[in-house]
Amino acid sequence: MINFIYMPFGSLNHPSIALGQFRSQLGEASIPCRVHYFNFLLGSMMGFRNYELTSLQSGMGLQIAEGLFGCHAWGSGFGMDMEALLATGQGVDFSVYGQNYDVKWLIELRDELIPRFLDEGVRILMEESKGNFQGRHVFGFSCSYFQTLPSLALARRLKQKLPECVIVFGGSGFHSRMGLELLRSIPFADIVSTGEADDVVVPLFSALNEGRLIPDDLQGIHVKDALLFQSGSAAIPGAHFVGESYGRPSIPVSASVLEAIPTPDYQDYYNCLEMDGVDSETAMGSNYYLPFETSRGCWKGSRQHCAFCGLNPEDLAPRRKSPDRVMRIMRDLLEARPTDYVPSLHATDNLLPNEYFDDLLPRMAREGLPGNPRLFCEMRTTLSRNQVRLLAMAGFRAVQPGVESLSTEILKLMRKGVTGIKNIHFLILCQTYGIEPRWNMLYRIPGEEAHYYDEMASKISRLTHLTPPLVRARHIEMQPFSPMSTEAGWADSLSPQGWYGELYPADRVCIPLIAYFMEASLRNVISQEDYSRFESTVKIWVDLWRDQRTRPLLNWYADKDGDELLIQDTRTLTRTGSWQLDNAESMVYLSMSDPISMKRLHGEWGHLFENFQEFENTIRRFRNFGLIIEESGQYLALAIPGNTESLELLEKHLTRSRESNSESESESEKE
Repeated sequence: MINFIYMPFGSLNHPSIALGQFRSQLGEASIPCRVHYFNFLLGSMMGFRNYELTSLQSGMGLQIAEGLFGCHAWGSGFGMDMEALLATGQGVDFSVYGQNYDVKWLIELRDELIPRFLDEGVRILMEESKGNFQGRHVFGFSCSYFQTLPSLALARRLKQKLPECVIVFGGSGFHSRMGLELLRSIPFADIVSTGEADDVVVPLFSALNEGRLIPDDLQGIHVKDALLFQSGSAAIPGAHFVGESYGRPSIPVSASVLEAIPTPDYQDYYNCLEMDGVDSETAMGSNYYLPFETSRGCWKGSRQHCAFCGLNPEDLAPRRKSPDRVMRIMRDLLEARPTDYVPSLHATDNLLPNEYFDDLLPRMAREGLPGNPRLFCEMRTTLSRNQVRLLAMAGFRAVQPGVESLSTEILKLMRKGVTGIKNIHFLILCQTYGIEPRWNMLYRIPGEEAHYYDEMASKISRLTHLTPPLVRARHIEMQPFSPMSTEAGWADSLSPQGWYGELYPADRVCIPLIAYFMEASLRNVISQEDYSRFESTVKIWVDLWRDQRTRPLLNWYADKDGDELLIQDTRTLTRTGSWQLDNAESMVYLSMSDPISMKRLHGEWGHLFENFQEFENTIRRFRNFGLIIEESGQYLALAIPGNTESLELLEKHLTRSRESNSESESESEKE
């Protein structure tokens, strides 16, 4: 029996796609397994709402979640004291999360509740293993970056109770050098997977389950004891010895392996949703989502790695599943749901493949999915209007776009390959077609200048009707594998965040090898004071949408003949009012709904004005009233169609405009 374990502080509102896929793969191979969602076990003990709020307390500067498990992972005498733990969160607005932390409550969690949780977890796993024991007791932990210490704490107790058991670790917290160092430094760890494991999970766990030796050729699998391998020694062709462990380098799986992965089996997660208190405290029974996968890698990153992106360059090669396979997976997930509730489906892809706009998305729009679920994915912001409309037609109601900034100069420094005006256009398109963009505003990057941020603050004052970033502007994080951390010239020094020393004993673990969050002395950045106006403007924008009952609007409506527009403006950082446009002004404004040059705009509609000066004055008035923005000779209207009729009018207008320009270009070519 293979026991997979998903530990705190993984969120309760979705299952683990990795463990769901492993469960399906082992099931097809007739290998008995179960996924234990021990995040629900701890949630039931501390209160599900308290659990979810605490799970949010992880990141660059706050380590409440993992800090609670430090002494249980490494033994008494080590671990962050509670005062120090709270001090790491200085500057964090706890009111955002609705939780007030005090030292007494944290001490009770660490010293009383967490030990009971770990004991109960061990009891459950030992009971499970008793009745399903064949070759070895095997326990596999899937660890993200904030599940590592909880997983170590439980694994340590399991090894004490069952010294003969095999402990396997994998997940993003064990990728590459991080996994090798943790295997070396953790005495109770037997095997780690240091990369994608879809092609090795069946032979690995089949051998372990039956008490056989592990095949020698499993990529990314490292063991402490070479005798676990079939060859029985370190002399394995192609294998290597690294830091007291044996194994092969990890290799990203091929597109054919990706295609063959069965639909994730989430039955163990569904069982947890039936626990007492889950729905009453969190409404999780009607608020969870199901992760699914269509591709891996990043087609944009494989061409140009974003400066701050922490994806391992080895994993950037783009691979995608066929449209047939993706459709089958989504339908399988929806048909397997245990209740009438239709969960959202969230794609785990780093970036939605461009090819899907030609095959998968049109098919989704035509055929639909059972229950019409809300869909979510990550994507670039360089999409056209037609592509965003297709996303909406295919069922996507939320996306995580790589906006990051609205300044072209900063985006160049980030190597994003997009302009500020295009990012704004993308936000407008999302609002136009009913898609929620969940994006971040990042800042502090070498090469920046103060006026970049002042110009962006001025720009933002005209954009408050658009969806703001999820949270206030935040510093770019330094992560291993990113160009900022691996290339010379970005920083004078680079080291792990200071709190790692409170979570991992430096005399046992080489912290620079396991750290994912880094602090750096960046070169050529401006002072913190120079960000003040920008930070304040972004905060106001976020707060406007969070706190006000009615959100700022900048909408336009067409009259019954579609000849003239009325623009209504309730933005609170700029002039508020309404504007009635005549026919000439309306045609010009509609044509700026996608970025357009002054030359092309005048070529289309200059004949409606007495002279160029009158045309130019119209553009100037639009700009002075904050109704458009201009960048590098491109003009963009900021107002959104206020109703369906207006949107239909706009699309007809843009279609006629494109057709007219195509005809003009054809005539020019003939001449």
